[in-house]
Amino acid sequence: MQKHIISESLKNKRNRLAVLRAVTASAVIVLILLNVLFGFVSGKINLKIDLTKDSVLKLSDTTKTALKNLDTEVNVYSLVPENESDTTVKQMCEILEKYAKLSSKIKYQSVDIYSNPAFGEKYIQKGENISQYSIVFETDKRYKIVNLTDAVNYNSTDNSIQSIKAEQLFTGAVVYVTDDTDINIAISEGHGEAASEKYFEQLFADNGYNVSAVNLITSDIPDNINMLIVTTPETDFGTDETQKIDEFLQKGKSAQFMIDPSINDYPNLYSYLKSWGVEFTDGFMIEKDSASYIQNPMNIIPEVKNCDITKNIYNGKLTVITPAMKGIKTCTNDSVTEQVILKTSDKALCKVNLNSQTADKENGDIEGSQNLAVMYTKQFDSKNSAKLFVTGGTSLIASSFMQAPYANSDLYMNIVSYLTNNDKAVNIAAKDVSTEYIAVSAKAALILACVTIVVIPVILIAAGIIIWIKRRHL
Repeated sequence: MQKHIISESLKNKRNRLAVLRAVTASAVIVLILLNVLFGFVSGKINLKIDLTKDSVLKLSDTTKTALKNLDTEVNVYSLVPENESDTTVKQMCEILEKYAKLSSKIKYQSVDIYSNPAFGEKYIQKGENISQYSIVFETDKRYKIVNLTDAVNYNSTDNSIQSIKAEQLFTGAVVYVTDDTDINIAISEGHGEAASEKYFEQLFADNGYNVSAVNLITSDIPDNINMLIVTTPETDFGTDETQKIDEFLQKGKSAQFMIDPSINDYPNLYSYLKSWGVEFTDGFMIEKDSASYIQNPMNIIPEVKNCDITKNIYNGKLTVITPAMKGIKTCTNDSVTEQVILKTSDKALCKVNLNSQTADKENGDIEGSQNLAVMYTKQFDSKNSAKLFVTGGTSLIASSFMQAPYANSDLYMNIVSYLTNNDKAVNIAAKDVSTEYIAVSAKAALILACVTIVVIPVILIAAGIIIWIKRRHL
């Protein structure tokens, strides 16, 4: 009997071990299958949680829509070394990899230009600037090279990274290489204009616009130009030049005029603008409302008027800054439609004396709200209507304000898209990656140091001694 019991016990033990082995083997198989499944899914779906400041790794709805609508295969070649250690560069590469996960039309691959120098050589021979920090977007129509060094905005004070605009560059490149429609912009030169062709080339580089210069003293505006830009000339335009501008606009084209307060002696140019109902106030605007300026009353934070051009700025309550601007009077031409884009508060003050050193009202100064940026539309005939954008200064597009935390870039690119009828323009805000600092007074810093270095350690030591004494007598 005892032998039978022992035999049954051994048999039961063997059965339990067999079951345990089976369960263990099943668990291992399940884990292997899950690992394979997650490996496959992670290649198709982003499983990471973006905890970065300003959601750097998150793609915007603009990008998602552009990728969803892709009907052309895009080859994307990353020349960045796979062992790259720089955190910002790795983040930008991670952003790029998401494009291939969101669209089957994006064919992404890494290329080592050191082991495959012929790849980069074909672009170098075309005059392109290419390096190990370049990304090449290419279709059978055209190609575009994005250099990651151009995707970083630095703080001018300490040279730290302020923001990155990798997504804007990448999406802009995808849209550019899949669309063969050219939009040509001419920059006026020959009068000492404030902004050069080169500046606008850099400004529009991410958006696929073609930029060239035109001197109206010696040339007509080419027929393939969609928009003309004039920025604060040092000398007036001749009547024959304004005639060229008028003939250009009558073809249904568009123009921008950005006139700083520093110079007012433009009788011919102002006469032409007046035919559109455009008139400037003398002097420059300052704000008396503390909520409508930053640091000093000249750095105006204007009211953004709600319209199709400003929808994302207005709804997002984004901040635009326009220092040292002229005021623009209300339109006086019944045949012209006026759409105010930017406006001062009712407490603003127009300082007529350009050399004024006070924010107080002086003789001749004008109190009250003034327009700072206005869009005008004029119907010439049943087929052609022209658009004219006017600002009281070039500060709207100053490089120092065309990056985070300001929305000047977003607004201006919206304006350019509207003027050129470009419904495929890509405008994605740069992601803020700057380091935020907490301002602490010397007294507060001393108290904090005493608490962390002295008080807390003393409390911990005292608590340890008390616990030790109590346990010692147990």
